[in-house]
Amino acid sequence: MTGPQSLTQIDRLRIIAETIGRPLRWQEQSEDWFRDEMARLGMPAQGVDDYVDALTARVGKTAEVLPTVEQVTGRPPFTYA
Repeated sequence: MTGPQSLTQIDRLRIIAETIGRPLRWQEQSEDWFRDEMARLGMPAQGVDDYVDALTARVGKTAEVLPTVEQVTGRPPFTYA
């Protein structure tokens, strides 16, 4: 489900930084680092591949904004902030 706006990870980080009044930064990790970390945490190789594929497919895209929250709750969704 989404709120009233669809945000990238960087958008969410910016909002969190503004809300807490502290500078935050986004630091991209390499795919190799991510794969190694997932394997270290016990994720099977096929699971790592599937997860990386899913994350890669979302790069530069945001989720579709849907009316589901309001339909279910009867009120508009809260913003991320």
